[in-house]
Amino acid sequence: MKVSKVNLDQARIAMQQLSIVSDMESVGGASVIQHNYFTELDLIGGKVINFELYRSEDNKLSILHSFGTIGAESERHNHRVVEIFTVLEGKMKVELDGGEHILGPTEVLRIPLDAWHKVTFLDNTWLTVQSIPAIALTKEEISSE
Repeated sequence: MKVSKVNLDQARIAMQQLSIVSDMESVGGASVIQHNYFTELDLIGGKVINFELYRSEDNKLSILHSFGTIGAESERHNHRVVEIFTVLEGKMKVELDGGEHILGPTEVLRIPLDAWHKVTFLDNTWLTVQSIPAIALTKEEISSE
């Protein structure tokens, strides 16, 4: 079953209303700033909505909260960053280094620097993405084959 427009709108609103309550000023010696970077990406067969929760002041780390719609699929691509996916709810498939990884709730996968990968959302899926260094989601900074 595909995600309904109402559910997608609810996810979009939830992402836009996220706020961080913390007195944390640094993580591992790096300053942390709240960052409200919001993107909605059209993928093959669906969408991914990203809300950046944190970005270190020195751009060495970013943490995204993401929602992918069932059936959404990225092209095979790579980033000049290490990514760590943690599925909170739902299910996703990641093709990486010729292998296939199915991730469900509480499962984690590390995508190495420059590794070619492809993501397919098997359910409506909530996840966090840690990026080292901080990821930028512009087409200029993402390579695809």
